[in-house]
Amino acid sequence: GSEMCKETGFAQAASLLQTTSLSAADVAYAVGYSNTSYFHRRFRELYGMSPREYRRIARAGAHK
Repeated sequence: GSEMCKETGFAQAASLLQTTSLSAADVAYAVGYSNTSYFHRRFRELYGMSPREYRRIARAGAHK
């Protein structure tokens, strides 16, 4: 149900973190989360790292 929709938002958020310079908070708002602390906690549960760490690693991987 709606939980699946949430996970899609995180895939979109991960993409935004990689391709834009939006702050993690702005990314959270962009994919429909007004509660950034919840977004950060959930992101860490799904990806095993913070949005900021994810961006750094994803970008490092993209620019080999």
